[in-house]
Amino acid sequence: MSHYMRAADGFDDRRYTLQHVGGNRTQWGRSTPIDGSPDSVYYGREAGVEVDPCIEWLESHRPASVLYISFGSENTIGASQMMALAEGLEASLVAFIWVVRPPLGFDMNGEFEADRWLPDGFEARMAEKRRGFVVRRWAPQIGILSNKATGGFLSHCGWNSVMESLSRGVPLIGWPVASEQFYNSMMMEEEMGVGMEMARGPMGDVDAAKVERVVRMVMEGEKGNDMKNRAARCGEMIRAAMEEEGKKKGSSVRAIDEVFELALRKSLEMN
Repeated sequence: MSHYMRAADGFDDRRYTLQHVGGNRTQWGRSTPIDGSPDSVYYGREAGVEVDPCIEWLESHRPASVLYISFGSENTIGASQMMALAEGLEASLVAFIWVVRPPLGFDMNGEFEADRWLPDGFEARMAEKRRGFVVRRWAPQIGILSNKATGGFLSHCGWNSVMESLSRGVPLIGWPVASEQFYNSMMMEEEMGVGMEMARGPMGDVDAAKVERVVRMVMEGEKGNDMKNRAARCGEMIRAAMEEEGKKKGSSVRAIDEVFELALRKSLEMN
């Protein structure tokens, strides 16, 4: 399992550092944004830098009440799946930040046409009610996952995103779309108890009712509370391992492998 984890999603430990993200919160995460764009928000107001609108929006919400949604910089889903996701999010009444890209079959780096790929008036309704924040192409992922308002991450389960989420104690809703992401999503749910899969593949079988049900279960249900507790414990172990390896100047990749094997054993013992 260790060798597999290192290879998954091109994980590179050299891009990870301990970061101060405001107040007394020190978090472990990538030192660059998810697609290499300039970042100005990871360190919060205390550092005297400009705060991204996403972070300002998050700060007006209750702890663990917002779902963050991103399929990464190299993935997207089909148009009908995107529509179902939007309809389910609206029906769930759960607040969210959603990083959108054009659906499968279109230029992912092209302009996102909300009137074509989202329900009529969706973006305006969500903004007016402060229920949803739709972001084009890129968002400050580390800053969002580190914010206390973030309570879940709907992700493609690329290994980098998994590590960024769990190192902050944020549970996952899995929607893997390619390669090792399918295994990662399954492991988070079945072996570690920190994830729940919603769909598989960019054209996965999903409708608005399923989206609503899974989102509510993870964000508001008893199952979701258990996932959050497990994710929090996993995050503590990851950060402790990284801090210890930093003192030893040893192999952070080895530490990550070891802490996940330990977390997996503990999760199996609790089941």
